[in-house]
Amino acid sequence: MFLTNLSKRERILFYLTVTVIFLSLLYNFTLKPLGARWRQLNRQILDKEIGLKRNTRYLQQKDNVRSAYSKYAGYIKRKGSDEEEIASLLNEVERQARTPGIHIVNIRPKPIKDLNFYKKYILEINCEVTMEECVEFIYNLQKTAQLIRVERLKLISQGKGNPLLKAQMLITKILTTE
Repeated sequence: MFLTNLSKRERILFYLTVTVIFLSLLYNFTLKPLGARWRQLNRQILDKEIGLKRNTRYLQQKDNVRSAYSKYAGYIKRKGSDEEEIASLLNEVERQARTPGIHIVNIRPKPIKDLNFYKKYILEINCEVTMEECVEFIYNLQKTAQLIRVERLKLISQGKGNPLLKAQMLITKILTTE
């Protein structure tokens, strides 16, 4: 047949060529993909190990997080319907405004913003205040038991020599929807 007609040297070269071709095919179609898959699996294992370490740290802090959450849960949980919460916010703002003697001209509730896991109750207030009264009012709002925040404050002077300022405030309260 074909190999019998070849000299010894040509047969050696033929077997060597067939062996090199076989080894290159074995490498390109078997070993190289297996090595790539091996590296990919090692990267995935490393990523999972990092995630596991991070999650075990979170689990170790679980009790601290729960105690901190329970400490503030009363501030952010809804105690009634949306109307009751707006009324509660209005009542608290009016009560805090009486302390420094702020003259409220207008209070308007804005539409409630229903976000992912919480609701944002918004009031727009127009009032006449002195700078000291305004600072005291904002401070009193911040220290209430409700999570009330002044998001926007605009002060307009009513003229030279007049200590009163027209104030426009956007006051918000955040509560969870749970």
